[in-house]
Amino acid sequence: MMGRQKKRLVGHERWGTKPSRKSLITKFRKGTTDALWSDVIKLLAKEKCEYCGKTEHLNSHHIFSRSNLAVRWDVNNGICLCVGHHIFGNFSAHKAPIDFIEWLKDKRGLSWYERLRIKARLVVHLSEQDKINITDHLKKEYEKLSRRQKKH
Repeated sequence: MMGRQKKRLVGHERWGTKPSRKSLITKFRKGTTDALWSDVIKLLAKEKCEYCGKTEHLNSHHIFSRSNLAVRWDVNNGICLCVGHHIFGNFSAHKAPIDFIEWLKDKRGLSWYERLRIKARLVVHLSEQDKINITDHLKKEYEKLSRRQKKH
């Protein structure tokens, strides 16, 4: 007996919002913002693992923990990885984090890493409006990247 395949929800289906250029996010939902961040990370990577180039089973990985609100939804704190390089492989972000970070510093540059690390050390307290603004910014970034990819 074959298992049922899940439909992959994307964009507005995944975030639980209706598409509208005029609509701004009016209520913060952590899961919505996490999904937006993840989708933006994948679009920035052109829907490929940034390590090996695979295009299936992609995850968006937080470089500094997602529990860190200073960088949780910062797109500079994310990288698109196939599941093997995210979690399961011997050289993965979770199984070999030191090697992975060294590779990432080589790929993106030491100055990029240092700026992100400094930002990650900040203690931030986000207001409800800050969170709404972050969500709205990610939504606009997603729409801009989606339009750009459709042109190519």
